[in-house]
Amino acid sequence: MNDLLVFQKRPVDFFPSVEGSGLFLEYLDKILYLKRSPEKLHGGTWGIPGGKFEKGEDAETACIREVNEEVGILVEAGSLKKVASLFMRTSQGDWIFHVFAALFSQKPKINLKLDEHVEAKWLTIDEARNIPLILGGIEVLEVYKKLRVKGIC
Repeated sequence: MNDLLVFQKRPVDFFPSVEGSGLFLEYLDKILYLKRSPEKLHGGTWGIPGGKFEKGEDAETACIREVNEEVGILVEAGSLKKVASLFMRTSQGDWIFHVFAALFSQKPKINLKLDEHVEAKWLTIDEARNIPLILGGIEVLEVYKKLRVKGIC
């Protein structure tokens, strides 16, 4: 059962144990999605490149590091557009997920880190809705779509 609640404003009683960042890496109206290794938490589900902060990192630095580690793409600091910070809550705890976007004019070469992900695909928003997304993935995608339509990202 999915007991996930997602807020765009920080709830008063919100005490996150983890922060992470993710990147909507877009090329020709398609977004890069990665399929998690079966051995990982939420194995077999799909999500955008990203992950947890390391000690001393801010949201953008964590996002840049994770994208480079997971798919071998070096994104320059200052080139990311902040989409939102989402406040996620489940019965297991609270966490913050910072969402960024980057538009590429040329298709970047992907060097998939196979111990974390087993497949990469470029998908439209509608295609992404029809695959098994990681916990919170559909909610993050809907926020991205809404802001994209408004021209915010």
